[in-house]
Amino acid sequence: MLGSARSTARRITQMSGTLSEVALVAGSPRSGTTWLAETINHDLSYRYCFEPLELHHRHETFRGFHRLQYCRPAGARPEIETTMSRLLEGQVFTPYSDRFDPRSLASRSDRLLIKCTRMNLTLGWIANQKPEVGLILILRHPLSVLGSRERLSWLDWGAGPEDIFDLLAQSDLVADHLNPFVDLIFSRRSQFERQIIMWCVEQMIPRTQMSSKQLHVIRYEDMLANPEPNLRQVFEALGKPWDPSVLERSTMPSKTAWNGNGFAQDPRQHSDRWKTQFSPDQRSTAAWLMEQFGLLDLYPDTA
Repeated sequence: MLGSARSTARRITQMSGTLSEVALVAGSPRSGTTWLAETINHDLSYRYCFEPLELHHRHETFRGFHRLQYCRPAGARPEIETTMSRLLEGQVFTPYSDRFDPRSLASRSDRLLIKCTRMNLTLGWIANQKPEVGLILILRHPLSVLGSRERLSWLDWGAGPEDIFDLLAQSDLVADHLNPFVDLIFSRRSQFERQIIMWCVEQMIPRTQMSSKQLHVIRYEDMLANPEPNLRQVFEALGKPWDPSVLERSTMPSKTAWNGNGFAQDPRQHSDRWKTQFSPDQRSTAAWLMEQFGLLDLYPDTA
């Protein structure tokens, strides 16, 4: 009840004007999206909308969305476009999506930062229909992603048949991108293979649809190894002035790190752990699947 009341109060405050700036940080779950979003919002200048498409906490207007909704860049169904427009105009408020917004209830911001791990397949539509939105896609090695989920017992993301069937149930998605991979997708039955396939789909589609001018893509590993030049590029892509204090914020753990550790001491432990966590056979399988989707060049040392 308290969360709902706070969300209502925030909605009343925020809906009193229009937005001057909207930024979206997208990526697969456990790719560093929360960390990057909190680093971007180091000065608390944005209203922070956290995971508005999270399955169990979606606003009622998203009930008709697929688990991982696809939108054609040239246009989606009218009800999908209307709902997406509401989100990007800052008109969606829930206790869950507002839970990490650091601003006071009475403090209004005309800048909106959305962080979401279920919007990769909508980025092409946003780039074409809402070009004013700053789009950042953060990538993380798929085995590093799976390792992080395993440590948190998040073994169900993309691992069950419901996730695969949800992708294949979207006829426009299959026609536009997945038709060449249908037999491959159906032939893979293990949780491990399904999660790698989901990761490949999540990265392949925005990479295919958009240019570097429309979407700024950054690797998690590069951010850890060389934070300043890579963060500068992110800020430049969003039209945000550079502030050296960003670097201090980037060493702190995000609110969803859950291990309490930042990156100040040895960032390599966060990017290289997969090399010993997975067997040679698993690494070879991951590399083969990435190659089928044309993504092995992102991480050629996978095998």
